[in-house]
Amino acid sequence: MKAARWRTQSGRRRGPPALVLVVIAVCLAGTGFAGSSQAPDLDEVLTRAGAYVTAFQEQLAGIVLEEDYLQQSLPGPAQRGGRTSTRRRQLRSDLLMVRLGSQDRWVQFRDVFKVDGKLVRDRDERLGRLFLNPSAANMEQAEAISRESSRYNLGSIERTINLPLIALSYFQPAHRPRSAFARVDAGNVKAWASVAAAADIWAVSYRETEPDTLIRTSGERDLPASGRAWIDATTGRILRTELIAKSPDVQGRIEVRYQLDVVLGFLVPAEMREEYSDTRAMRRIVGRARYGNIKRFTVTTDEAVKKPPGQP
Repeated sequence: MKAARWRTQSGRRRGPPALVLVVIAVCLAGTGFAGSSQAPDLDEVLTRAGAYVTAFQEQLAGIVLEEDYLQQSLPGPAQRGGRTSTRRRQLRSDLLMVRLGSQDRWVQFRDVFKVDGKLVRDRDERLGRLFLNPSAANMEQAEAISRESSRYNLGSIERTINLPLIALSYFQPAHRPRSAFARVDAGNVKAWASVAAAADIWAVSYRETEPDTLIRTSGERDLPASGRAWIDATTGRILRTELIAKSPDVQGRIEVRYQLDVVLGFLVPAEMREEYSDTRAMRRIVGRARYGNIKRFTVTTDEAVKKPPGQP
């Protein structure tokens, strides 16, 4: 049985990568939005969110998060009660953003270094091989990044979309016309967003309506996405995201929660939860990733890794 394959357009074989993934965080003081005596409308909130996402790229590329990621393959509803076993995989990875040479294209990269407690590579060696090659700015290198990022995923669904920042792409100014947006019930945001205590939090739904979608299936078929984002309406900060994608055989949901890192002074992903249902294999895949141990690299695909002064 051929595995389902979901990937962002940055892994397509033809043309330049159309999906620009954003970097991991942004300084809260750097958004440039002040409070207003008049309540914003949806267009204003989306404009602020787009500016916030865009600011990620230039301000904080090179932030590296350590990811602790548990994936499980579970019996689907038709198999419950049978003898089908549960499979588990524990990944430890570095998660970082790199720029593809001189192009205005950014790739979010998962650099797995430990699988089920066993080291699978030297961390610095792999970074050097993928990012310090002078020819790494071409499309072949982008495809190599995508393949290497997904090779350890558990289950029959071959995927490169299980990255915490993927939903932010739909709020980028360049991609905003691709989707329909609406304000929806935000729920009890104070239960999960510690930075939201005094903020005006909006829940905004999105639904991709244009063809040539940002996520593709095997055979280059469109896979429209939908979901929600919880946005600080005053600053444009995005505190939580949800992404839902469905095909005839597979459906998936990815939810990411952000939190303020008090040392760095900006929001970073705190947790990612995912679930996929594969009707052909009658299996479910669930995952939970947590992030911490933040460090900085200055990395592009056409220059050497540079560490901050004083860092060994």
